[in-house]
Amino acid sequence: MSSSSGIFARLGLVGLNSLEPPILASLVNQSPLLLIGPHGSGKSLLLERIAETLGLFWRHYNASLLNFDDLVGYPIPDRSGQLKFIQTPASIWGANAVFIDEISRARIDIQNRLFPIIHEKKVQGLPLTELRYRWAAMNPPPDRDDDHLDGNYAGSVELDLALSDRFPFHVRMPDWSQFSVEDQKRVI
Repeated sequence: MSSSSGIFARLGLVGLNSLEPPILASLVNQSPLLLIGPHGSGKSLLLERIAETLGLFWRHYNASLLNFDDLVGYPIPDRSGQLKFIQTPASIWGANAVFIDEISRARIDIQNRLFPIIHEKKVQGLPLTELRYRWAAMNPPPDRDDDHLDGNYAGSVELDLALSDRFPFHVRMPDWSQFSVEDQKRVI
């Protein structure tokens, strides 16, 4: 397949043909997907184009800034003592897809609360009945052998293994140097 053909090329995404098999597999299986790549590598653009093409009602959250109330709304008990949430325009309820950007920069308490969303499609034990796709993105974690931050992203850490394992698909975005000259010209 040439670099100018393929599904992603038809969506205006250049140089990402090699990512089509695992990403399409995650979509077909509705399995969580984790994109890993440096800033500017097209992680957000890729997921935005997929959501728009599929006509999904989706939410995009920056996990480094996220508070749990931003995600679910404000909890209140109903008359029977059951927990209900007052929804906000940005809450997750009713979304078909959720994109959690900067997941590796989220506070540990937020990562823990994201776990059941990613793994079970639930919040506080309540099912997210419309949620089909769970996507996340992160910058590459620091190299364990590198004791300084040159070339690393401040605040980005490796995901907790239990959370990381909930993403059957870990997809590394290609680096600019991996693009063919033809694709580099297309991007420019």
